[in-house]
Amino acid sequence: MTPSSSAQRFPRGVADPSTERAFLRDRAGRLVAIDLSSGRTLWRSPIPMEPLLARHDRVVAARRTRPTALEIVVLAAADGREMIASPPIALSPWAQDDGTTFTVKADAIDGTVVVRWTLDARYRGGAAPSAAILEQARKHSSGAVQMDLRTGAISEVRAEASAPSLDADEQQAGPTPAGPDVVEAREIGERRFELAARARDGGTVQLVLRAADRQSGRILWESVIDEGPLQRPRPLRQ
Repeated sequence: MTPSSSAQRFPRGVADPSTERAFLRDRAGRLVAIDLSSGRTLWRSPIPMEPLLARHDRVVAARRTRPTALEIVVLAAADGREMIASPPIALSPWAQDDGTTFTVKADAIDGTVVVRWTLDARYRGGAAPSAAILEQARKHSSGAVQMDLRTGAISEVRAEASAPSLDADEQQAGPTPAGPDVVEAREIGERRFELAARARDGGTVQLVLRAADRQSGRILWESVIDEGPLQRPRPLRQ
């Protein structure tokens, strides 16, 4: 069996192995494909979805059409065309509860992709709770499926293999500290990619992606991903 290959992490998303394209979420959660040589937007998904893994001509993403179900989709990297979609995968009934944290990761193995997820819930009340209430509110579940990238066939992965693990690059030291406007940054090869929130006149903020040379710090390009009401976007746990 070919060793597994994890996602190349990118601010709010993933990059393909050749670092020609990146796929990240805009403020509305839609998937945006970016040409990394120029910063040009290639396409944008019509509905929210989370990029998990990019492999040359395809990108694997997760979408939740309802709080208690997950779908795995495979899109054409060039134009965002939907190639494969899994049937809904049931999550725990309490996945829709307030305060639930949803974490999802993917790894490529041969011609398949293994998608693993965890759900965690904790107390979200106002007053300081007792230890018993805290324990009662704490919930956890996890699961995993394997999808054939050629046919879209789904099979369940055994429970002991379902807990997500850190990607290799996440186990290493992160990039150098960023400026106050930077939401997230990643260093890939000779370039540093920064996702920044830039306030504008009129009470709006732009979500800006920029690429810089790691050695000199020179900005190579800058691209506005979207613009909306002034509210700093929160990084998504992946």
